[in-house]
Amino acid sequence: MRFSLRLPRAAWLASSLMGVVSLAAAPALAQDPAARAQAVQLFDAADKLMHDGQISAACPKYAASMKLDPQLGALLHLADCYAKNGQVASAWGSFREAEEMARMKNDERASYAKDQAAQLEPRLSHLTVLVPDSANLQGLEVRVDGSVVTSGAWSLPSPIDHGSHRVEARAPGRQTWSTSVNVTGDAQEARVEIPVLGETAAAPAAAPHREGGGPVEVRLDDSGSAIRTLGWVGIGVGAASAGLGVVFWAQRNSKLDQRNNVCPTRINCSDAENGQLSSLTSDARSAQSIETVGFAVGGALVIGGILAVVLAPSPRAHAESAWLVPSLSPKLLGFAGGTTW
Repeated sequence: MRFSLRLPRAAWLASSLMGVVSLAAAPALAQDPAARAQAVQLFDAADKLMHDGQISAACPKYAASMKLDPQLGALLHLADCYAKNGQVASAWGSFREAEEMARMKNDERASYAKDQAAQLEPRLSHLTVLVPDSANLQGLEVRVDGSVVTSGAWSLPSPIDHGSHRVEARAPGRQTWSTSVNVTGDAQEARVEIPVLGETAAAPAAAPHREGGGPVEVRLDDSGSAIRTLGWVGIGVGAASAGLGVVFWAQRNSKLDQRNNVCPTRINCSDAENGQLSSLTSDARSAQSIETVGFAVGGALVIGGILAVVLAPSPRAHAESAWLVPSLSPKLLGFAGGTTW
């Protein structure tokens, strides 16, 4: 499994932090025991492959185990596997993610993950995708190894693993362009400039002129509908997560009340009472951890959902006319059609 980063470093770290929030929320959610068992099986298989020296075969199994049951130990093993397999960018990113995950858990392994990432950082290679203004066509989409590179990441260096990488650009009504970039060592800086895409051969040079024009239809362009839908989903999931926080807040208070009624003076308590006090204190702390995650994740999702709903593009109407003409070319015999607006 190749884990090549497609974002500038700041954007990649923000994405990793969102991933860590999701991982932190995982204990509060019901997990499929079968999935957890499969994750353990995959982890054991990866460990055996590492022991046998089959590093490249072990990394995908660690990654699959991590996906089924996110655990800090599994993430650290995955990062170490990437590092030994020469996937410097993937290892660096995984160690940074492990550091954030460990800090949220107050786990002492955070310093280890930070040190490992710092050692790898000078070895990072980067890929910069440049899109000149003349090549920035309407609907332009740039991909690296099949993953979309958002326009905000254009012209910014993104950490990338060793090996061959395919850069592709496409736009409506234009020919697809692609090239390959080969990263052969550490600390390399690769750059790719997207050219102006040529028009597709089947597209007519101009729409035919006809008396009275073609049939005109008014359509509603609601490209923001999907964003608003995701926003409402985020608000709903966030509210549910916050509700979970309320449940465990009440549970924590209940455990503390029960503890206060056991040997109130805390003097000359019996062994049974001391054991009960310890158990109730542990239960209260566990409830508090889940309560904190529930409120944090719920608040983030609700705020993000509200922003998505408010900032999504509003529906707008536009008129378009349709055309259909015979088409003859070395590769096409039939009809070509389309719309103009």
